[in-house]
Amino acid sequence: MRNSQQVTGKFSVNLVKWKQHNLASITETCAYFCFKSPEVFIRRERLYNLKGTQALLELKKVRSPMNKANSITKEIKFLK
Repeated sequence: MRNSQQVTGKFSVNLVKWKQHNLASITETCAYFCFKSPEVFIRRERLYNLKGTQALLELKKVRSPMNKANSITKEIKFLK
C-alpha cells in the first residue's frame, strides 16, 4: 500500500484511472491508495465518467464550517 496523499484533482484522476485500468473494485482502489471514503470516490468516478478529467481537476476541497450553535446542539445531544 502507498502512503496517504493529499486529495487533489490530480490525485482523484489518478484514482479513477488506476481503478479502470486495473479493473479493480472500489474497495481495492481505496485500499491501494489509502483513500478512506469510498462514497467520495464513487462521486468522483461518476463525475469523471460524465464530464472527464477536467471536471476533477477543477474540484476544490470544500468543507462547511461548523457553526457554534450546531456544535453546541451536538454536544447537548451527546451529553443526554
